[in-house]
Amino acid sequence: MGAGVVASCAYAPVAINAASAVVDKRVRIIVILLVRYLWPRAGEIGRGVTHSQRRDRAVVPTQGERCEKTTRIALNYAFGRVRLAPVFSLELRNFFSTAPFRPMARSVTADDCPMVAKKNRSGGMRFAAVLNQEGGTLRTVDLSAFTDRMRQTLEAAGHCIDIEIVAGRDIVATLDRIASRHSVDIVLAGGGDGTISAAAARLMGSKKAIAILPAGTMNLFARGLGIPQTLDAAVKSFADGEVIAVDMATANGKPFVHQFSIGMHARMVQLRQAMEYGSRLGKMRASAKAAWAAINNPSAMKVTLTIGEAGIVTRTTGIGITNNLFGEGHLPYADNPAGGVLGIYVTVARRRGELVRVLFDMARGKWRDSAHVEIHQAERAVLKLHSAAKKFRAVMDGELVRLDRETTIEIHPGALNVLVPARAVQARAA
Repeated sequence: MGAGVVASCAYAPVAINAASAVVDKRVRIIVILLVRYLWPRAGEIGRGVTHSQRRDRAVVPTQGERCEKTTRIALNYAFGRVRLAPVFSLELRNFFSTAPFRPMARSVTADDCPMVAKKNRSGGMRFAAVLNQEGGTLRTVDLSAFTDRMRQTLEAAGHCIDIEIVAGRDIVATLDRIASRHSVDIVLAGGGDGTISAAAARLMGSKKAIAILPAGTMNLFARGLGIPQTLDAAVKSFADGEVIAVDMATANGKPFVHQFSIGMHARMVQLRQAMEYGSRLGKMRASAKAAWAAINNPSAMKVTLTIGEAGIVTRTTGIGITNNLFGEGHLPYADNPAGGVLGIYVTVARRRGELVRVLFDMARGKWRDSAHVEIHQAERAVLKLHSAAKKFRAVMDGELVRLDRETTIEIHPGALNVLVPARAVQARAA
Protein backbone atom coordinates (compact mmCIF):
# COMPACT_ATOMS: atom_id res chain seq x y z
CA MET A 1 0.00 0.00 0.00
CA GLY A 2 2.86 2.44 0.86
CA ALA A 3 4.27 3.20 -2.59
CA GLY A 4 0.83 3.23 -4.19
CA VAL A 5 -0.56 5.69 -1.59
CA VAL A 6 2.46 7.96 -1.91
CA ALA A 7 2.15 8.00 -5.68
CA SER A 8 -1.61 8.53 -5.47
CA CYS A 9 -1.26 11.41 -3.00
CA ALA A 10 1.34 13.01 -5.22
CA TYR A 11 -1.36 13.69 -7.81
CA ALA A 12 -3.86 15.23 -5.37
CA PRO A 13 -2.15 18.65 -4.82
CA VAL A 14 -1.64 19.01 -8.56
CA ALA A 15 -5.29 18.34 -9.24
CA ILE A 16 -6.50 20.66 -6.45
CA ASN A 17 -4.23 23.51 -7.52
CA ALA A 18 -5.26 23.08 -11.13
CA ALA A 19 -8.93 23.06 -10.22
CA SER A 20 -8.64 26.27 -8.20
CA ALA A 21 -6.54 28.01 -10.85
CA VAL A 22 -9.07 27.69 -13.65
CA VAL A 23 -12.55 29.03 -14.01
CA ASP A 24 -13.52 27.31 -17.22
CA LYS A 25 -16.15 24.69 -16.38
CA ARG A 26 -14.85 22.39 -19.06
CA VAL A 27 -11.32 22.31 -17.62
CA ARG A 28 -12.65 21.74 -14.08
CA ILE A 29 -14.58 18.69 -15.33
CA ILE A 30 -11.48 17.31 -17.03
CA VAL A 31 -9.36 17.83 -13.91
CA ILE A 32 -11.87 15.90 -11.81
CA LEU A 33 -11.92 13.17 -14.43
CA LEU A 34 -8.13 12.91 -14.34
CA VAL A 35 -8.16 12.61 -10.57
CA ARG A 36 -10.68 9.78 -10.79
CA TYR A 37 -8.60 8.10 -13.48
CA LEU A 38 -5.08 8.77 -12.18
CA TRP A 39 -5.80 7.66 -8.62
CA PRO A 40 -6.15 3.92 -9.43
CA ARG A 41 -3.47 4.26 -12.10
CA ALA A 42 -1.02 5.58 -9.51
CA GLY A 43 -1.24 2.34 -7.57
CA GLU A 44 0.20 0.48 -10.54
CA ILE A 45 2.86 3.11 -11.08
CA GLY A 46 3.87 2.80 -7.42
CA ARG A 47 4.13 -0.98 -7.77
CA GLY A 48 6.26 -0.63 -10.88
CA VAL A 49 3.80 -2.38 -13.20
CA THR A 50 4.92 -1.78 -16.79
CA HIS A 51 2.78 -1.61 -19.91
CA SER A 52 4.27 -4.85 -21.27
CA GLN A 53 3.48 -6.65 -18.01
CA ARG A 54 -0.16 -5.53 -18.21
CA ARG A 55 -0.32 -6.64 -21.84
CA ASP A 56 1.14 -10.06 -21.07
CA ARG A 57 -1.50 -10.75 -18.43
CA ALA A 58 -4.02 -11.19 -21.32
CA VAL A 59 -6.93 -10.02 -19.17
CA VAL A 60 -9.68 -7.51 -19.81
CA PRO A 61 -8.26 -3.98 -19.25
CA THR A 62 -8.84 -2.50 -15.81
CA GLN A 63 -9.90 1.08 -15.18
CA GLY A 64 -6.27 2.05 -14.69
CA GLU A 65 -5.19 0.38 -17.93
CA ARG A 66 -7.68 2.47 -19.88
CA CYS A 67 -6.13 5.66 -18.48
CA GLU A 68 -3.77 6.59 -21.29
CA LYS A 69 -6.32 6.65 -24.10
CA THR A 70 -8.98 8.47 -22.09
CA THR A 71 -6.49 11.01 -20.74
CA ARG A 72 -5.47 11.95 -24.29
CA ILE A 73 -9.12 12.39 -25.28
CA ALA A 74 -9.79 14.47 -22.14
CA LEU A 75 -6.87 16.82 -22.71
CA ASN A 76 -7.76 17.31 -26.37
CA TYR A 77 -11.29 18.16 -25.28
CA ALA A 78 -10.03 20.56 -22.61
CA PHE A 79 -8.04 22.51 -25.18
CA GLY A 80 -10.93 22.54 -27.65
CA ARG A 81 -9.35 20.18 -30.19
CA VAL A 82 -12.19 17.66 -30.24
CA ARG A 83 -15.79 17.34 -29.13
CA LEU A 84 -16.84 14.54 -26.84
CA ALA A 85 -18.33 11.64 -28.81
CA PRO A 86 -21.57 10.10 -27.47
CA VAL A 87 -19.73 6.92 -26.41
CA PHE A 88 -17.15 8.87 -24.44
CA SER A 89 -19.83 11.05 -22.86
CA LEU A 90 -21.57 7.97 -21.49
CA GLU A 91 -18.31 6.66 -20.05
CA LEU A 92 -17.71 10.11 -18.54
CA ARG A 93 -20.96 9.81 -16.59
CA ASN A 94 -19.79 6.42 -15.34
CA PHE A 95 -16.58 7.95 -14.00
CA PHE A 96 -18.43 10.57 -11.96
CA SER A 97 -20.75 7.97 -10.41
CA THR A 98 -19.92 6.31 -7.11
CA ALA A 99 -20.37 2.82 -8.58
CA PRO A 100 -17.32 0.91 -9.85
CA PHE A 101 -16.44 1.45 -13.50
CA ARG A 102 -18.19 -0.90 -15.92
CA PRO A 103 -17.72 -0.84 -19.71
CA MET A 104 -20.84 -0.34 -21.80
CA ALA A 105 -22.66 -3.57 -22.57
CA ARG A 106 -22.10 -4.64 -26.18
CA SER A 107 -21.00 -7.64 -28.19
CA VAL A 108 -17.36 -8.66 -28.01
CA THR A 109 -15.44 -7.63 -31.11
CA ALA A 110 -12.21 -8.85 -32.60
CA ASP A 111 -10.53 -5.56 -31.70
CA ASP A 112 -11.71 -5.59 -28.06
CA CYS A 113 -10.95 -9.18 -27.11
CA PRO A 114 -7.52 -9.23 -25.41
CA MET A 115 -8.16 -12.54 -23.67
CA VAL A 116 -8.86 -14.18 -27.00
CA ALA A 117 -6.24 -12.15 -28.84
CA LYS A 118 -3.47 -14.07 -27.14
CA LYS A 119 -5.14 -17.34 -28.16
CA ASN A 120 -5.60 -16.05 -31.70
CA ARG A 121 -1.85 -16.02 -32.07
CA SER A 122 -1.95 -19.78 -31.50
CA GLY A 123 -4.84 -20.60 -33.82
CA GLY A 124 -7.99 -18.72 -32.74
CA MET A 125 -10.03 -16.93 -35.39
CA ARG A 126 -11.89 -13.63 -35.45
CA PHE A 127 -15.54 -14.10 -36.46
CA ALA A 128 -18.04 -11.49 -37.60
CA ALA A 129 -21.57 -12.92 -37.69
CA VAL A 130 -24.33 -11.35 -39.78
CA LEU A 131 -27.76 -12.85 -39.08
CA ASN A 132 -30.80 -12.01 -41.18
CA GLN A 133 -33.61 -11.89 -38.64
CA GLU A 134 -36.15 -12.26 -41.44
CA GLY A 135 -34.37 -15.08 -43.26
CA GLY A 136 -35.11 -18.79 -43.17
CA THR A 137 -35.51 -20.52 -39.82
CA LEU A 138 -34.02 -17.54 -37.96
CA ARG A 139 -37.50 -16.01 -38.06
CA THR A 140 -38.75 -18.70 -35.68
CA VAL A 141 -35.93 -19.00 -33.13
CA ASP A 142 -35.07 -17.01 -30.00
CA LEU A 143 -32.17 -15.06 -31.49
CA SER A 144 -31.07 -13.63 -28.15
CA ALA A 145 -30.66 -17.06 -26.58
CA PHE A 146 -29.12 -18.52 -29.73
CA THR A 147 -26.51 -15.77 -30.10
CA ASP A 148 -25.55 -16.18 -26.44
CA ARG A 149 -24.90 -19.88 -27.07
CA MET A 150 -23.00 -19.06 -30.25
CA ARG A 151 -20.74 -16.62 -28.44
CA GLN A 152 -20.08 -19.04 -25.57
CA THR A 153 -19.27 -21.92 -27.93
CA LEU A 154 -16.81 -20.00 -30.09
CA GLU A 155 -15.11 -18.05 -27.30
CA ALA A 156 -14.67 -21.26 -25.28
CA ALA A 157 -12.70 -22.60 -28.25
CA GLY A 158 -10.42 -19.53 -28.25
CA HIS A 159 -12.13 -17.53 -30.98
CA CYS A 160 -13.49 -13.98 -30.94
CA ILE A 161 -16.88 -13.00 -32.35
CA ASP A 162 -18.92 -9.91 -33.12
CA ILE A 163 -22.61 -10.58 -33.84
CA GLU A 164 -24.97 -8.32 -35.78
CA ILE A 165 -28.68 -9.11 -36.18
CA VAL A 166 -30.10 -7.07 -39.02
CA ALA A 167 -33.26 -6.71 -41.07
CA GLY A 168 -33.37 -8.19 -44.54
CA ARG A 169 -33.19 -4.78 -46.23
CA ASP A 170 -29.87 -4.07 -44.44
CA ILE A 171 -28.13 -7.37 -45.22
CA VAL A 172 -26.22 -6.23 -48.30
CA ALA A 173 -24.92 -3.00 -46.72
CA THR A 174 -23.90 -4.86 -43.55
CA LEU A 175 -22.07 -7.56 -45.51
CA ASP A 176 -20.25 -4.89 -47.54
CA ARG A 177 -19.05 -3.23 -44.34
CA ILE A 178 -18.04 -6.48 -42.63
CA ALA A 179 -16.23 -7.84 -45.69
CA SER A 180 -14.06 -4.70 -45.82
CA ARG A 181 -12.83 -5.04 -42.23
CA HIS A 182 -9.21 -6.15 -42.08
CA SER A 183 -9.61 -7.51 -38.54
CA VAL A 184 -12.07 -10.24 -39.59
CA ASP A 185 -11.00 -13.78 -40.48
CA ILE A 186 -14.41 -15.45 -40.83
CA VAL A 187 -17.73 -13.95 -41.96
CA LEU A 188 -20.46 -16.12 -40.46
CA ALA A 189 -23.62 -15.66 -42.53
CA GLY A 190 -27.03 -16.79 -41.34
CA GLY A 191 -30.24 -16.61 -43.34
CA GLY A 192 -31.82 -17.99 -46.47
CA ASP A 193 -30.28 -18.66 -49.88
CA GLY A 194 -30.13 -14.97 -50.72
CA THR A 195 -28.14 -14.10 -47.60
CA ILE A 196 -25.59 -16.89 -48.13
CA SER A 197 -25.18 -16.07 -51.81
CA ALA A 198 -24.73 -12.36 -51.07
CA ALA A 199 -22.06 -13.10 -48.45
CA ALA A 200 -20.19 -15.49 -50.74
CA ALA A 201 -20.26 -12.95 -53.58
CA ARG A 202 -18.52 -10.38 -51.37
CA LEU A 203 -15.86 -12.85 -50.23
CA MET A 204 -15.12 -14.32 -53.67
CA GLY A 205 -11.38 -14.07 -54.30
CA SER A 206 -10.77 -12.84 -50.74
CA LYS A 207 -8.53 -14.31 -48.05
CA LYS A 208 -11.46 -14.14 -45.65
CA ALA A 209 -13.59 -17.26 -45.30
CA ILE A 210 -17.33 -17.73 -45.02
CA ALA A 211 -19.00 -19.88 -42.37
CA ILE A 212 -22.50 -20.88 -43.44
CA LEU A 213 -25.22 -21.09 -40.81
CA PRO A 214 -27.81 -23.42 -42.40
CA ALA A 215 -30.99 -21.41 -41.81
CA GLY A 216 -32.56 -21.89 -45.23
CA THR A 217 -35.15 -24.42 -46.42
CA MET A 218 -32.92 -27.03 -48.07
CA ASN A 219 -29.40 -25.65 -47.38
CA LEU A 220 -28.04 -27.47 -50.43
CA PHE A 221 -24.68 -25.69 -50.62
CA ALA A 222 -24.12 -26.23 -46.88
CA ARG A 223 -24.99 -29.92 -47.27
CA GLY A 224 -22.34 -30.29 -49.94
CA LEU A 225 -19.78 -28.87 -47.51
CA GLY A 226 -20.70 -31.34 -44.77
CA ILE A 227 -22.08 -28.68 -42.41
CA PRO A 228 -24.56 -30.00 -39.81
CA GLN A 229 -28.15 -28.99 -40.51
CA THR A 230 -29.12 -27.70 -37.05
CA LEU A 231 -28.02 -24.24 -35.94
CA ASP A 232 -26.29 -25.21 -32.69
CA ALA A 233 -24.55 -28.23 -34.24
CA ALA A 234 -23.27 -26.05 -37.07
CA VAL A 235 -21.81 -23.50 -34.65
CA LYS A 236 -20.16 -26.28 -32.66
CA SER A 237 -18.57 -27.62 -35.84
CA PHE A 238 -17.13 -24.15 -36.60
CA ALA A 239 -15.32 -24.11 -33.23
CA ASP A 240 -12.75 -26.64 -34.47
CA GLY A 241 -13.38 -26.27 -38.20
CA GLU A 242 -10.88 -25.87 -41.00
CA VAL A 243 -10.77 -23.48 -43.94
CA ILE A 244 -10.76 -24.98 -47.44
CA ALA A 245 -11.04 -23.47 -50.92
CA VAL A 246 -14.08 -24.38 -53.04
CA ASP A 247 -15.40 -23.28 -56.41
CA MET A 248 -17.83 -20.53 -57.32
CA ALA A 249 -19.60 -19.82 -60.59
CA THR A 250 -20.78 -16.66 -62.31
CA ALA A 251 -23.61 -15.81 -64.70
CA ASN A 252 -22.66 -12.72 -66.73
CA GLY A 253 -20.23 -11.88 -63.94
CA LYS A 254 -22.73 -12.29 -61.08
CA PRO A 255 -21.53 -14.91 -58.58
CA PHE A 256 -23.57 -17.88 -57.38
CA VAL A 257 -22.70 -20.83 -55.17
CA HIS A 258 -25.31 -23.44 -56.10
CA GLN A 259 -27.38 -23.12 -59.26
CA PHE A 260 -28.50 -20.91 -62.14
CA SER A 261 -31.71 -22.13 -63.79
CA ILE A 262 -34.36 -21.14 -66.31
CA GLY A 263 -37.71 -22.61 -67.30
CA MET A 264 -39.86 -24.65 -64.97
CA HIS A 265 -37.80 -23.91 -61.83
CA ALA A 266 -38.06 -20.16 -62.37
CA ARG A 267 -41.81 -20.47 -62.99
CA MET A 268 -42.18 -22.45 -59.76
CA VAL A 269 -40.37 -19.78 -57.74
CA GLN A 270 -42.57 -17.07 -59.28
CA LEU A 271 -45.71 -18.95 -58.26
CA ARG A 272 -44.39 -19.64 -54.76
CA GLN A 273 -43.64 -15.98 -54.13
CA ALA A 274 -47.33 -15.23 -54.58
CA MET A 275 -48.19 -17.60 -51.71
CA GLU A 276 -48.04 -16.89 -47.98
CA TYR A 277 -45.97 -18.99 -45.58
CA GLY A 278 -44.29 -18.26 -42.26
CA SER A 279 -42.05 -21.23 -41.58
CA ARG A 280 -39.69 -23.69 -43.21
CA LEU A 281 -42.45 -26.32 -43.38
CA GLY A 282 -44.84 -23.75 -44.83
CA LYS A 283 -42.32 -22.88 -47.54
CA MET A 284 -41.93 -26.55 -48.43
CA ARG A 285 -45.71 -26.92 -48.79
CA ALA A 286 -45.83 -23.77 -50.94
CA SER A 287 -43.01 -25.16 -53.11
CA ALA A 288 -44.93 -28.40 -53.66
CA LYS A 289 -48.08 -26.49 -54.69
CA ALA A 290 -46.06 -24.22 -57.01
CA ALA A 291 -44.29 -27.21 -58.59
CA TRP A 292 -47.60 -28.92 -59.31
CA ALA A 293 -49.00 -25.74 -60.86
CA ALA A 294 -45.88 -25.35 -63.05
CA ILE A 295 -46.11 -28.98 -64.20
CA ASN A 296 -49.77 -28.56 -65.17
CA ASN A 297 -48.93 -25.58 -67.39
CA PRO A 298 -45.34 -26.03 -68.65
CA SER A 299 -43.76 -23.46 -70.97
CA ALA A 300 -41.13 -24.52 -73.47
CA MET A 301 -38.45 -22.12 -74.69
CA LYS A 302 -36.12 -22.24 -77.67
CA VAL A 303 -32.46 -21.82 -76.72
CA THR A 304 -28.97 -22.30 -78.05
CA LEU A 305 -26.60 -23.80 -75.51
CA THR A 306 -22.92 -23.56 -76.42
CA ILE A 307 -20.61 -25.93 -74.53
CA GLY A 308 -17.00 -25.62 -75.63
CA GLU A 309 -17.06 -25.60 -79.43
CA ALA A 310 -20.40 -27.39 -79.70
CA GLY A 311 -23.72 -25.57 -79.98
CA ILE A 312 -27.00 -27.28 -79.09
CA VAL A 313 -30.27 -25.79 -80.37
CA THR A 314 -33.29 -27.16 -78.53
CA ARG A 315 -36.74 -26.50 -77.12
CA THR A 316 -36.68 -27.17 -73.41
CA THR A 317 -38.85 -26.80 -70.33
CA GLY A 318 -35.88 -26.18 -68.11
CA ILE A 319 -32.09 -25.86 -67.89
CA GLY A 320 -30.10 -25.92 -64.67
CA ILE A 321 -26.41 -25.01 -64.59
CA THR A 322 -24.74 -25.86 -61.29
CA ASN A 323 -21.56 -25.09 -59.41
CA ASN A 324 -20.07 -28.60 -59.91
CA LEU A 325 -21.94 -31.78 -60.78
CA PHE A 326 -24.64 -33.02 -58.44
CA GLY A 327 -23.97 -36.23 -56.57
CA GLU A 328 -26.15 -39.31 -56.88
CA GLY A 329 -28.53 -40.83 -54.33
CA HIS A 330 -29.40 -37.68 -52.38
CA LEU A 331 -30.82 -34.19 -52.70
CA PRO A 332 -29.38 -32.08 -55.54
CA TYR A 333 -26.03 -30.84 -54.25
CA ALA A 334 -22.41 -31.41 -55.26
CA ASP A 335 -20.42 -34.17 -53.60
CA ASN A 336 -17.22 -32.39 -54.60
CA PRO A 337 -17.53 -28.60 -54.25
CA ALA A 338 -14.01 -28.19 -55.65
CA GLY A 339 -14.45 -30.28 -58.79
CA GLY A 340 -13.72 -27.39 -61.16
CA VAL A 341 -16.63 -27.99 -63.60
CA LEU A 342 -20.14 -26.77 -64.28
CA GLY A 343 -22.94 -29.31 -64.19
CA ILE A 344 -25.36 -28.68 -67.06
CA TYR A 345 -28.82 -30.32 -66.88
CA VAL A 346 -31.19 -29.94 -69.83
CA THR A 347 -34.79 -31.10 -69.36
CA VAL A 348 -36.33 -32.45 -72.56
CA ALA A 349 -39.59 -33.58 -70.93
CA ARG A 350 -42.70 -31.69 -72.06
CA ARG A 351 -45.73 -33.72 -71.02
CA ARG A 352 -47.04 -33.67 -67.46
CA GLY A 353 -46.23 -37.33 -66.78
CA GLU A 354 -42.66 -36.86 -67.98
CA LEU A 355 -42.19 -33.77 -65.82
CA VAL A 356 -43.51 -35.58 -62.75
CA ARG A 357 -40.97 -38.32 -63.41
CA VAL A 358 -38.19 -35.75 -63.67
CA LEU A 359 -39.12 -34.25 -60.29
CA PHE A 360 -39.30 -37.73 -58.76
CA ASP A 361 -35.84 -38.61 -60.10
CA MET A 362 -34.47 -35.29 -58.87
CA ALA A 363 -35.82 -35.87 -55.34
CA ARG A 364 -34.17 -39.31 -55.26
CA GLY A 365 -30.90 -38.02 -56.70
CA LYS A 366 -31.22 -40.28 -59.75
CA TRP A 367 -30.25 -37.79 -62.42
CA ARG A 368 -28.27 -40.26 -64.49
CA ASP A 369 -31.18 -42.70 -64.57
CA SER A 370 -33.60 -40.15 -66.02
CA ALA A 371 -34.51 -40.57 -69.67
CA HIS A 372 -35.71 -36.97 -69.80
CA VAL A 373 -32.58 -35.14 -68.63
CA GLU A 374 -29.40 -34.60 -70.63
CA ILE A 375 -26.27 -34.06 -68.52
CA HIS A 376 -23.14 -32.22 -69.65
CA GLN A 377 -20.12 -30.72 -67.93
CA ALA A 378 -17.85 -27.85 -68.90
CA GLU A 379 -15.83 -24.96 -67.52
CA ARG A 380 -17.86 -22.45 -69.55
CA ALA A 381 -21.27 -22.39 -71.18
CA VAL A 382 -23.19 -19.76 -73.14
CA LEU A 383 -26.98 -19.74 -73.06
CA LYS A 384 -28.76 -17.81 -75.80
CA LEU A 385 -32.53 -17.35 -75.61
CA HIS A 386 -34.57 -17.20 -78.84
CA SER A 387 -37.99 -16.93 -77.20
CA ALA A 388 -39.33 -13.61 -75.93
CA ALA A 389 -36.98 -12.65 -73.06
CA LYS A 390 -39.62 -10.55 -71.28
CA LYS A 391 -41.73 -13.65 -70.74
CA PHE A 392 -39.09 -15.55 -68.79
CA ARG A 393 -37.04 -15.09 -65.63
CA ALA A 394 -34.06 -16.94 -64.18
CA VAL A 395 -33.34 -18.23 -60.67
CA MET A 396 -29.90 -17.80 -59.14
CA ASP A 397 -29.34 -19.41 -55.74
CA GLY A 398 -33.07 -19.42 -55.09
CA GLU A 399 -33.64 -15.76 -56.00
CA LEU A 400 -35.48 -14.55 -59.10
CA VAL A 401 -33.33 -12.43 -61.41
CA ARG A 402 -33.74 -10.87 -64.83
CA LEU A 403 -32.94 -13.25 -67.70
CA ASP A 404 -30.69 -11.67 -70.32
CA ARG A 405 -30.97 -12.59 -73.96
CA GLU A 406 -27.50 -14.15 -73.70
CA THR A 407 -25.87 -15.44 -70.51
CA THR A 408 -22.31 -16.66 -70.07
CA ILE A 409 -21.80 -19.04 -67.15
CA GLU A 410 -18.27 -19.82 -65.93
CA ILE A 411 -16.69 -21.85 -63.14
CA HIS A 412 -14.05 -20.23 -60.89
CA PRO A 413 -12.00 -22.96 -59.18
CA GLY A 414 -10.98 -22.32 -55.57
CA ALA A 415 -12.47 -18.81 -55.57
CA LEU A 416 -14.14 -19.04 -52.16
CA ASN A 417 -12.66 -19.91 -48.77
CA VAL A 418 -15.14 -21.69 -46.50
CA LEU A 419 -15.00 -22.89 -42.91
CA VAL A 420 -16.10 -26.52 -42.74
CA PRO A 421 -16.17 -29.17 -39.99
CA ALA A 422 -12.86 -30.93 -39.44
CA ARG A 423 -14.52 -34.28 -39.99
CA ALA A 424 -15.65 -33.16 -43.47
CA VAL A 425 -12.03 -32.42 -44.40
CA GLN A 426 -10.93 -35.79 -43.03
CA ALA A 427 -13.70 -37.57 -44.96
CA ARG A 428 -12.63 -35.94 -48.21
CA ALA A 429 -8.99 -36.86 -47.57
CA ALA A 430 -10.00 -40.50 -46.98
